[in-house]
Amino acid sequence: MAERVLTAAEMQAADAWAIQELGIPSLALMESAGRAVFDCVNRCYPGATRILAVIGKGNNGGDGFVVARLLHAAGRNVRIWAAFAPETLSGDAAVNAQRARQAGVAMAGPPGDLESLDAALAASDLVIDAIFGTGLRGAPRGIGAQAIAALNRANLPVVAIDGPSGICGDSGAAAGEAVRATHTVVIAHWKVGHLLHPGRGHCGTPEVADIGIPEPPPAQPGTRDRYRIVADDLRQRLPQRAADCHKGQVGRLLVVAGSRGMAGAACLAAESAMRSGAGYVVLAAPEGILDVLASKLLEVVLRPLPENAAGRIAAEALPQVLELAERADALALGPGLGVESADFLRAFLANRPNKPCVFDADALVEAARHGEIGAHSLVTPHAGELARMLGGVERSEIEKAPLHWVEQAQERLQTNVLLKGSPTLVATRAGKTLFVEEGHPGMASAGCGDVLTGVIGALLAAGVPASEAGWMGAWLHGRAGRRAAQKLGIGLLARDLRDGIPAVLRALMETSA
Repeated sequence: MAERVLTAAEMQAADAWAIQELGIPSLALMESAGRAVFDCVNRCYPGATRILAVIGKGNNGGDGFVVARLLHAAGRNVRIWAAFAPETLSGDAAVNAQRARQAGVAMAGPPGDLESLDAALAASDLVIDAIFGTGLRGAPRGIGAQAIAALNRANLPVVAIDGPSGICGDSGAAAGEAVRATHTVVIAHWKVGHLLHPGRGHCGTPEVADIGIPEPPPAQPGTRDRYRIVADDLRQRLPQRAADCHKGQVGRLLVVAGSRGMAGAACLAAESAMRSGAGYVVLAAPEGILDVLASKLLEVVLRPLPENAAGRIAAEALPQVLELAERADALALGPGLGVESADFLRAFLANRPNKPCVFDADALVEAARHGEIGAHSLVTPHAGELARMLGGVERSEIEKAPLHWVEQAQERLQTNVLLKGSPTLVATRAGKTLFVEEGHPGMASAGCGDVLTGVIGALLAAGVPASEAGWMGAWLHGRAGRRAAQKLGIGLLARDLRDGIPAVLRALMETSA
């Protein structure tokens, strides 16, 4: 099932809830966290013979003392380098520092002595990063920052506790230097910073450790729940077909797309919808490109529309589009329309039928200006398009804080918003934000967004609610891209994704069966 994603403050509240309301001792939780890291080290680095735990203050440091004690008890050669004198610690961290000393774990030099840290790193083949936790705000300073720099200079494998030191748990940002981990043991629940870049890239291979804290209660009204999507979420929601179904029962989609010089976008969207299970796809496009489309598309029904001097759909096409929409279950608008189609888009939005719609590409800005997109529809911008939709926001701002801006856009536009990227983020009218990590850098290729539009359109036409069709489509699209990259490498074409969708669906359905 979808995995909960928390901010640092929400994780602290979950800790307090588990301790105060559920009666779980805080020392027991710290012991469980340390044991999870210990298990990771034994499983992933069985040949490490000289292990160094680099420890700071707070609970993250307390976890580090537990790991060192457990490794020592198991006969592993482990030493501790502490950034601060143990007597300056408090609470559970102080208790576990004392336990580590009593167990006989060796110290690698005086606390805070950087020369001894460099020497200890030179004599080690694995490092446990317990300097800062995910609650860090701003750039690391002082001895902690210097310890991070020393770890990175050493270029050793690093297992980070909860998150790489220097990464903000709420944003994934690195205000200064941050540890480059090879493994990260995520304690209890994913944090936002584990999933957003650059933090995601610093985590290496992340894994979530269950330390006995149940999933916290849902967010209060007015706040958002956030989840990381996994394959099982799709298996439970994929549209099922009856044995005696026909094409009209499994999704009739109207695609309004294309213009002079951009027929390819329309082809990709329409064919991707059919590859995603739509039973009947109608492509309405400017009459001037119909011959081109007819030479490319065999299974898609084509309908010519009046065009303007720029070869874009003219406003006079509205009655025909509305008539076609009446016979469709859902609509997909935008791929390859061109900005000169604005008159048609404004007329359509003012008279749009009460059908689920996915808006992409050149339809996005006009949809945002119209302001009544609807709860049963969604928009699918990348960062630059979202900046234009919101107005007065730079693309760089969106890229620095994608989670903030996708949720802001959802509240402002009052519709479901899918922000393409790594990860793709979907903020829904239902008050949830979904993280979709599926994908591959090779998908940074022209036309891939048009494929996504077709996938989502097919899901909408099959009856999947817009609040789910966005993240489901993004996952299918991303998994198809990842599978294609495994075969072909970085030079992916959008049609590689289009043609890979059926295999992804088959794998999901076979596993479900």
